[in-house]
Amino acid sequence: MKLKFKGILSLITAFVMVLSSFGMAFANGDGRPVDTVSSATDKGYTVDNDKVTSHDITIKHGIATYKMSVKIYKYGNVCYYIQDKTQNAPGYLGNIWEEFKAEDGLKKYVGLTFDEIKKMPRPAPKVIMGASDETPGEVHDAILKLIGELEKKDEIKTQKNKTALAKLFLSKLNIYAQRGDSEYDESSMKEFIEAYEKAERVLMKNNPGDSEIKTALNDLDDAATYLRKKPLDYTKLKKLVKEAEDIVAHEAEYSALSIAYLKQILGEANNVLDIGAKNKEALKKLEEKLEKAIKNAEKKASQGKMFNIRGKLAQAGDPDTTSMANGFMNPLITLEEKDGKAIYTIGFKKGGFQGITSQVEYLKHIENGKEIKAQELPGTGEYNKLFRITRSKQGEGRIDLKIAAKMVGPDIQEMPVLLVLDLTSKRPEGEVGTKADKTKLKAAIDGEKETFDDVNAGVYKPVGAAEYLKKYNKALKVLEDPDATQETVDKATRDLLNSKNLDLSLNKDKFAALIGKAEEMEKHPEKYTKESFARLKEAIKKANQNFYKTDMTKHTMAAYMKELQDVMDSLNPAGTYFEKTLKEGDISAKGMFTEDSKLAVKKDITDKLTAEQKKELAKLANVEKTVGSYDIAIENGTSKGKVNLTFNVGKDIDDRDVKITHFKKDGSVETFDKKVKDGTVTVETDSFSPFVISLIGKVDPNKPNPNKPEIKQPKEKDKDGKTPDGNISKDKSGDKGNMAKDKQKETKKKNDTKPKTGDSKNLIGLIAAMLSAIGLALAVRRKKSDK
Repeated sequence: MKLKFKGILSLITAFVMVLSSFGMAFANGDGRPVDTVSSATDKGYTVDNDKVTSHDITIKHGIATYKMSVKIYKYGNVCYYIQDKTQNAPGYLGNIWEEFKAEDGLKKYVGLTFDEIKKMPRPAPKVIMGASDETPGEVHDAILKLIGELEKKDEIKTQKNKTALAKLFLSKLNIYAQRGDSEYDESSMKEFIEAYEKAERVLMKNNPGDSEIKTALNDLDDAATYLRKKPLDYTKLKKLVKEAEDIVAHEAEYSALSIAYLKQILGEANNVLDIGAKNKEALKKLEEKLEKAIKNAEKKASQGKMFNIRGKLAQAGDPDTTSMANGFMNPLITLEEKDGKAIYTIGFKKGGFQGITSQVEYLKHIENGKEIKAQELPGTGEYNKLFRITRSKQGEGRIDLKIAAKMVGPDIQEMPVLLVLDLTSKRPEGEVGTKADKTKLKAAIDGEKETFDDVNAGVYKPVGAAEYLKKYNKALKVLEDPDATQETVDKATRDLLNSKNLDLSLNKDKFAALIGKAEEMEKHPEKYTKESFARLKEAIKKANQNFYKTDMTKHTMAAYMKELQDVMDSLNPAGTYFEKTLKEGDISAKGMFTEDSKLAVKKDITDKLTAEQKKELAKLANVEKTVGSYDIAIENGTSKGKVNLTFNVGKDIDDRDVKITHFKKDGSVETFDKKVKDGTVTVETDSFSPFVISLIGKVDPNKPNPNKPEIKQPKEKDKDGKTPDGNISKDKSGDKGNMAKDKQKETKKKNDTKPKTGDSKNLIGLIAAMLSAIGLALAVRRKKSDK
């Protein structure tokens, strides 16, 4: 203990006197001692003991001995948690230790790596009762000394490359511990559990490679990032909000105190309905608060006569000596007289004395020798602790009380005090006194109604809002105080009017949360179409510019938020189909296509058709010619449903009939009979592949079908000299050739039926050679005569 001042004995004596008059409270937020201080261990979620090493630290601090156990995670150089084991911190030193812990003096080291702790600046001394106390620095020095000793050990050195993974692993312990009753959806939680357990296996390996560690770290980080929360059920909260709003709509029927508190909680609830609750636990707590506020809303009709009365706290048994605790009590006490009983509502504020924070834990009053615990009510504004005591008789001027708080040391103790009431100050509630002109004050309060409602609705930042509410509530108290001086009234009026400009600043948390949500979406361009993603980027850029505008009001902020939200709501997922018309050359396709779809067309593909497809075309009747043949496909995308394909075949065949043959990918064939209009024909189809367009008309019966194969099998003539299909070629030379071939075949057929002897075979060969020679001679002679 290093308190650098003279007259230490007298100061300690003074401090003990303060503690004797009023209990000091030193708690870690909710009054629990600091045993395990990480968010996970606070809730009882811990890793197995065999996975941590414990290292005790003892600090001699004057007459006190501070003890703690620093827990280090075995498989990475990370401080897992620090357990307070102090038992010997007597008197005010115990209070100093509790105050140190309440300010996260130990908790701030939890979850940090050795390197991070070494980089922390040494904490400044605490100023206690005007003197300098080195407790924070001494704790820091002791932890650094421990780390230095540990880093010399081989088992610590071998874990260094696991540090980053260990830090992430421990930070996600609370999520993993709640896996059985998780607020996350089953699919993403399953992926997280697999990544978390994989990370633990890697951490427990003796010598995992850097690549394996990095992969485990990235997998766990990704799995945690993409955890999807189950939708919270806001049904109960919405129902409670409606109940509260019904009460507020008739606030004139209720007591001012209960309505003021209800409005504040209602504001919190509406804020949560706008931006969502942090988690299921936070939602449940808010529901309980609002339920309690609704229950405590008192109708004036159910009240007795209401008064304001002034009071003070004196030392027990000595009404003339003011208790130090008096500075924490609201001197204006509400009194209700009903059915012969007196009901007092007394408010206390949380305050400080010489660097130590104080808070009343509970209150008792003594009547007929019996101690009766006061009813605790929701606090409002500055006086955040309200207690109601009911006395069996009216008109008392002295009431014995016991105030409970943490006094000398960390334990809650009770201290007797005397409540002294000034019966001459008793005035009906709401009565405006005659000692001062309160016209301007009342006008100021009435004019601040919208701002007051906005503050309760969370429109302004919490710190400034709390200051504004303090001044607003102070103005109400001054208005009701019949003994208020003109100076007090004028000051309350000025403070209230100035507070709007000096204390209140727009709460942009909702706007920031919305931008954050949009920026999270921006990290995944693959999820959206290019066009909508470009709109999102532009909207985020604009929102960030608007966010820092100094002249923003709640109305302009709402407009900016709506603008961003509208873009976010209109984003199209990747793969969305749009109605559009694709064009390529003479062909266009109208239908539903994905964003980057393009029409790909190959022309004049008749020669590339399969034999089966050519046979199909050969079946067509009255084909004059092939107008066009195309192989059509969609590139960089897909289509959905029916598509209208339009072919530009030329106006020279307007009003002519065409037959469109579509060879589908499944091997089937569909045909369309169409008439050309304005040089185009359109068909409706649900797939793409080869299309052939044939012009149909009255054709010369002697003209062959152009779709038939060019090489044909010979056909026998009937008695009229025609082929069975009735078509005769106009090409005479071709006919002669075919006739000659037919005769040769007939001759061969007849010869084949004769006996095959060697003589006949030789004779035939000789005759053929002679005929060939004669033919050649005649040809030469004719050529010469022509010359």
